[in-house]
Amino acid sequence: AIDGSLYCYANPSGTSYTLFKSTDNGRSWSYTGKVKVTISDIATAPDDASIVYYATSSNVYQSIDAGVSFTSLPPNPGGAGNDNIEITSIDVALADSNNTIVVSTRNATGLQYGGVYILDESKPFPSWVDTSLDGYDVYTVAFSPDFDADRQIVAVVTNEDDTFVTSK
Repeated sequence: AIDGSLYCYANPSGTSYTLFKSTDNGRSWSYTGKVKVTISDIATAPDDASIVYYATSSNVYQSIDAGVSFTSLPPNPGGAGNDNIEITSIDVALADSNNTIVVSTRNATGLQYGGVYILDESKPFPSWVDTSLDGYDVYTVAFSPDFDADRQIVAVVTNEDDTFVTSK
């Protein structure tokens, strides 16, 4: 996070919690948010240390209190959680002073694919919007560091034969 906090997913013995936070450069860790699920990826808002997101294979959750508690964002981007579709990564960027979230998905069924989906939190009723990246499973996605100006998204994708880096 912008304040130097680190977040990680772990499944250590002795606890059922899986989301951990360090505020001392990783020297010590403590669970946060009472999260007990498998986490696909974690992201923080670029300008606000209190805003943290994590993704499971089917949903994205947001904290506005630095990971103490979480609420669900609109569920199942791109059908995640159904028909072997799962979220593989998440990223957050500022766009016009508001957070925009992007997730990537893959389909575990052969010759069926995932995609890239965006959620603009500034909308009154935000929903996941398909970026129309067809014919690929997407393993990671990231906003450009200057997304607010250039609106670029970069993804590592596969057509199940070859791997590519693509941008939009």
